[in-house]
Formats: sequence, structure tokens, C-alpha cells
Amino acid sequence: MSLYLREKLWHYSFMCNGERIRGSTGKTNEKDAKKFEADKIKELKGKQAVVQLAEKVQSVCFGKSIPLTDAFDEFLKIPRKTEAGPARMKGNRAKFDDFLLFMTDKYSDIEQMNAVTMQHAQEYIQYLRQHGRYNKAVIYKRGKRTISHKDKLPGKLAVATVNDCLALLKMVFEVLQERAEMHKNPFAPIQNQKKDTVPREAFTPEELKLIGEKSKDTYLYPLFLTGVSTGLREGDICTLRWNELNLGTGWIVNRILLKTGKKVSIPLLPGLHKYLAALPHDGEYCFPELQHIYTNNGSRIGKDVTTFLESLDIESNRVAPGRSRASSVKDVHSLRHTFAYLAAINNMPLPVVQSVLGHFSPEMTKAYMDHCTSGAKAEYMKKIPDYICGDVVEVPQKDIVMQLKSMTAKTWKKIRDELIKQLS
Repeated sequence: MSLYLREKLWHYSFMCNGERIRGSTGKTNEKDAKKFEADKIKELKGKQAVVQLAEKVQSVCFGKSIPLTDAFDEFLKIPRKTEAGPARMKGNRAKFDDFLLFMTDKYSDIEQMNAVTMQHAQEYIQYLRQHGRYNKAVIYKRGKRTISHKDKLPGKLAVATVNDCLALLKMVFEVLQERAEMHKNPFAPIQNQKKDTVPREAFTPEELKLIGEKSKDTYLYPLFLTGVSTGLREGDICTLRWNELNLGTGWIVNRILLKTGKKVSIPLLPGLHKYLAALPHDGEYCFPELQHIYTNNGSRIGKDVTTFLESLDIESNRVAPGRSRASSVKDVHSLRHTFAYLAAINNMPLPVVQSVLGHFSPEMTKAYMDHCTSGAKAEYMKKIPDYICGDVVEVPQKDIVMQLKSMTAKTWKKIRDELIKQLS
């Protein structure tokens, strides 16, 4: 507790329930100010006692709830409109397990969902924002070995990551609220923070041409080519199978996306089609080297891409204001952004882009996506240039204008045919 004088009025500043409380007493006399401060503290503690009592009564009255250790498995049993893919499901479980470890270490007496209070929820989210994940253990596989160590530089999590954790916990407690006999969702009142991330950027046509030229003899070439030609994510490219391709019709067919579990079918751009047709078709996977590295040491691909881009003087990382760690601005996932960007500037309608990318979206957008036909996809996909392959021929606008102006009654057919050939 402390009192201090400011412009003839006494002000108070003290901690209550982990929060700093400040304000003016409105008193000029120190004795009156002390009494005002004491009454304020008594009032706040009284309110907190009522809240804690209500939560305790809730726990006692409701009795046995869903054990916290079973909560995520119970959550998965509830049918939802859309089911997460294997990668997202694994990440969601890791987020909930982090909260579970926090509660086990700090509040070992809390065993049921309906015993989790708003104070527990706020404390955990505040921990994430200030210190990063509670579980600092890093576990991954390298070949057949499982490697485990403590993260020496855990740092702060990106705001978007904390917001994702909060969203998951809100959803789990909301879905199970009735079954777990909870009076209210302890995470519901907590609001998201404004994101502080650096937005990921698309590659420019000049960068794509350079990437295509310099990566030609590396294992990364099919990753770049397929990513920018289809918008598929890294894992879906690396694990693409021959039985998901129909080279006769030129389509990727019925690919189940790893992240979302959504099924997509995508027309192959000419450059990618030609590249795939020339590959040996032995084995299960289209790109066996990529598949092997992704399965046994997935983090290597991202690191190799960053190293490769930096060797071309393409900026891959940038520090966002207020953060100590750099954020990735151009990486494997930027190929997906680049595909969407190229589709947009070549006038591919949004519903077609979303259908190719396999995004889950609000109901209205999803309705548009469901109306997207294979013909529409094929028609607009043909308009996207193959920068990676180097097959694109760009005719400067001024050259077109000059040729059009030079047309005469005798030459117009020849010039027309030449322009059609160039622009096709």
C-alpha cells in the first residue's frame, strides 16, 4: 500500500488479487486519505471473496464433473460442423496439454472442469503472454531417434499464437459446459490481443524467376514449383502421391489436406504437369526425397528454404515492432500466398481461389465455394503464368500498342495471329 500527494490531492496505489489498483482519494488530508484507501481495499477484497465463494459453492453443488485430464478426449467426441485435420488436431492437443500441465503444477487440487475458475484462466493466459508456453520441453524426432531438451530461449509467443490457444480453450470449455456442469465458461470473458506479427508476403515475379533458375538442381525445386502452381501447403506437397494424380486429364484429384482434412481437386498448370509427367513413376510418392526429409526431419525443409532465399538476397525474416524475435515474411507458406496473389491479379474469382486452396470459411463464403465447378477451376488456372518453369512470355503493353497501330489492310491478319501466339 502507498499514498502519494499530487496537486494537493492524495492518491493511492496498491496490489489486489495480482492487479495494480491506482486512483485519487479526493482528499487533501493524509489521515482521511488513509481511511479512504483502507475502505477501498476492504471493498475490493469483499467483492473477490464473494466471487471465490460463488465458485466454491458451484463446485460443491455440482459435484463430480468431467476430469481435466479427460476434457480434451471428451471434447473430441462431440460432433462439429468441420473436423480438424491430423496436423491441426495434434497442435490443439498440445495446446490443451500445456494448460493441463500448468494446472497440475500450480493447482494440483483442481481435478474437475467445473473447479476451474476465471482466476485460473486469466493467470494461465497472462503466463502465455509474458513467458511463452508453460511446458518448455522440446521433443522431436531425428531419424529413428527421439530428442528431448529444455528450450533455453523460449521467449514470448506471437500474439496470434496466444490468441489461438485462448480460442481453443474457450471452445473446449464452451462445448463441454453443460456436460461438465459448469455455471460459466472461465475463459469466455478474456479478450484477444491485437496482433503484432509481420504479415507474410508473396514472392514477386522477378523473385520467382530467380528461384526457379537457381533451385533447378536442388531437392527444393519441386517444392517451389508445386507450391506456387497449386497453393498446397508444405506437408501436402511433400506427401503428394501418384494415386492422387491424373496426368491424363491434368488434375490433382481428391487430395485430403493434412491440416484441415478437406478434400480438394486442383488442375495442374502446364509447367507442373510437364515436370510431373517427366518424373519416374516408381514408388508411392511423387517427390520421394521431399517426403523422406519431411517425415524424418521436417524442420530441415524450412531451414533450407530460408538459407536458399537468403543466398539470393531475398529477405525471409523481419522483426516486428515490440518483438525480440524475427517473424518469417517469405518462406514455404509464402508460395501459397503467392498462388493466391497471382490468381487475383489474373482475375480468378474469389470462390474459385478458395475452392482450390481448400479454405474453411464463414457459411456464405462456403456456399460460394460449393458452387465452384471443375470447369471454372480449369479455365482460370490456365491464366496463371508459370514463372518458376520460365515458360511465361510477357509482352510489354507498349509493344502490343505499337503492333496494333502498325496494322494495315494487308498485314492485320499476320499481326493478329502473331499477337495471339505471343499472348497465349
